[in-house]
Amino acid sequence: MKCVADPLADQAIEEIPRVDTLSRADFVRQYLRPGKPVVIRVADGNFWTMERLLAALGDREVSALRTDGGNLRTSPEAGVHFQRIRLDEVTRALADGADPGWHVSVPLTEMPAAFTDNMPPPVYCADAPFLRSRVWLAAPGTVTPLHWDMPRNFLQLAFGHRRVLLYPPLDGLHVYPNAPTSKMPNFSRFDPENPDFEAFRSAQRARPVRGIIGPGEAMYIPPGWWHHVRSLDTSLAVNFWWGNRVIAAAWRAAQSYKGLRGLYRREWK
Repeated sequence: MKCVADPLADQAIEEIPRVDTLSRADFVRQYLRPGKPVVIRVADGNFWTMERLLAALGDREVSALRTDGGNLRTSPEAGVHFQRIRLDEVTRALADGADPGWHVSVPLTEMPAAFTDNMPPPVYCADAPFLRSRVWLAAPGTVTPLHWDMPRNFLQLAFGHRRVLLYPPLDGLHVYPNAPTSKMPNFSRFDPENPDFEAFRSAQRARPVRGIIGPGEAMYIPPGWWHHVRSLDTSLAVNFWWGNRVIAAAWRAAQSYKGLRGLYRREWK
């Protein structure tokens, strides 16, 4: 399988704690209440491969984000635009070792039962009043820029590996968020892989932590934490946004706001 180097592999960055097992009570006490990230092994097997994915979905249409050289084709002025493409356009390119130019992003509700049955949410959030999920298929080197989300988040890997950089919420003062009036208000203008400390001087004060997630592992990303994600090889991930009823109401309000302003177009089919 084709892999790409992590541009930050040689940098001394604090690693996110990793645990093999964790009870729900310990998760709440050690990580949820303090608002700390952790990588947890949540499954013993690797249930999915590219071949199984193609067999399950075939040539059906899926939603995806256009990429250029692994970077999402977005801007604060244009925002994020989900498009419908045929999945086999992407899988054929990946099989040939080529960059497909897309980051597939499918609501979990569009996936077949064979997939969802083998990728249930982690037990820590399975009964949350608010739970939304997306499936992400990425080529090696695909990058999701630095951004934050309002709900709690688990990022779980079906196959492949992804490196995640995380910055605590208060570092939002130093990572130069886009203007609230932009079409990407929860994204940063700062690129931690190519830092421009002349233009973004305060970013030198930000202190990230780092973790690599592999098959059967899930990373807990607390609400408000900034995260930057790089796919180190062909990877399939599922993320689970979750929270209480207050988060559910806030999410519905945010979706209405996005619709009115044309943000994240066609995010949810």
